[in-house]
Amino acid sequence: MKLKLAKKNFLDEKNSPDLADVVIVPFGLEKTVCFGKGTHKGPERIIEVSPQLETFDEELKKDVYKEVAITTLAEPKIKKS
Repeated sequence: MKLKLAKKNFLDEKNSPDLADVVIVPFGLEKTVCFGKGTHKGPERIIEVSPQLETFDEELKKDVYKEVAITTLAEPKIKKS
């Protein structure tokens, strides 16, 4: 199965899925929402703002995310039932 990479990546990390320690699969679901709409956009928005996250760990005194390879896959297409 060929994996489709996302156009925007979590923390702007661009790594091959084959070499990744962490693979993020965004999955926006709005099937059971009873009030308001928009929850399906949650994963996209988190990825969009992730480069602005403070990644430095005060206790460990380092950027832990730099020690792992992160990749982001494209959101899978969900068949409507």
